Amino acid sequence: MSLGLLLAVYPLPSHYAWFRPEFIALLSIFFALYHPYRFGVISAWTIGFIQDVVVAGVWGAHALAQAFVVYVCLCSYQRLQSYGIVQQTLWVFVFVGVHQMAVNWVQGLDGYIAPAQMIILPSVVTALCWPLLAVLLKPASHFSHH
Repeated sequence: MSLGLLLAVYPLPSHYAWFRPEFIALLSIFFALYHPYRFGVISAWTIGFIQDVVVAGVWGAHALAQAFVVYVCLCSYQRLQSYGIVQQTLWVFVFVGVHQMAVNWVQGLDGYIAPAQMIILPSVVTALCWPLLAVLLKPASHFSHH
């Protein structure tokens, strides 16, 4: 997770910032799906809060979003594990999209409104990172070919 935090704050040119994957959300989803007894809502909230502090964002925005997404993942991890990599990638897109909308909503309470591209593009890029992460951290034989 510390690598994810580093990548979340690594300086990028402004025109590339919209394409930055949500590394913390991606890792949280992975651990919720494949290590549900070791990684829970409190872990996700804590990591989200640390991300809020590190990125100097509205405190609680990432924490709330991480906790909600991980809660949904934990409620459905057995079903999601049975899906093939393509279906999991689509679900990661949905989860990260929900994460992005929740962060944007909390930040909106503080007056910040992100353009729609800032919600959609990171969600797409993050979802496209899922197969690589899943292959690197989980044996390929674990994924079914539905």
